[in-house]
Amino acid sequence: ISAKDAPAVLRKCLDEITAQRQAGRLHGWAPALLCAKLALGLREALPGDDADGREAARKAAEAAARAATEADASQPSGWWMLGLAVLKGPEPKAAVDIYRHCLEMRPDHPETRYALALAYLMTGQTAEGLKAMHDLQPKSGDELVDGPAHEGGHQ
Repeated sequence: ISAKDAPAVLRKCLDEITAQRQAGRLHGWAPALLCAKLALGLREALPGDDADGREAARKAAEAAARAATEADASQPSGWWMLGLAVLKGPEPKAAVDIYRHCLEMRPDHPETRYALALAYLMTGQTAEGLKAMHDLQPKSGDELVDGPAHEGGHQ
């Protein structure tokens, strides 16, 4: 897909999956999470000067991520995506609590630890952000991402 065509393609996919969910043909947290991912992708694909379109896509992502967490609150992926949508919105400090909640479910998840550090930094909580970044550093012999000690990968 070309960069020029990406917004239309993403919007078409998002509209179709949203319609399927609203019609009751797609259930559960996974389709809602997919809608959130597509909406955030659309937000990033839109031109920077399309503030209204980008905010509409972010709101759609936030709503879909909330639907994913309501469908199954035990799935950290929904919370992670909700944190990302909220972080890009008018109340980014709320993302900190969302990422903390996500870490309660998966304390060993490096992407969430990174997202929390970023949320701290983006909301002016520099000391907390730098500490969280420092905590991401591998300890002697540990790896930042899954390695031999985590042979099964993410669960």
